Amino acid sequence: MAGRRYELVDPAKRHVARELEARWNDALERVSVLERKVEELTALSAARPAIDRGRLFQLAHDLSAAWNAPSTDTRTKQRLIHILIQEIVCNLDDQTNEGS
Repeated sequence: MAGRRYELVDPAKRHVARELEARWNDALERVSVLERKVEELTALSAARPAIDRGRLFQLAHDLSAAWNAPSTDTRTKQRLIHILIQEIVCNLDDQTNEGS
């Protein structure tokens, strides 16, 4: 069947047609991989527990207790930092190389 596909192509240009088809197939494979990743991430996102905003605000008022609790592992501390810090902006003075 693949040979039939090239019958319409000028024999001198068959290598170009093969190359274009190979690139097209590679692109389709990349799309397929990305679609699977999107599905996996969507499933992971749906499986995450819902955030209890009231409890979160309660913990925010006593962050040191949450941070220093024996049950608080490194991953939880990283998540707390991620929640608390949304953006860091640093302006550098080129002459003094100091931030403001």
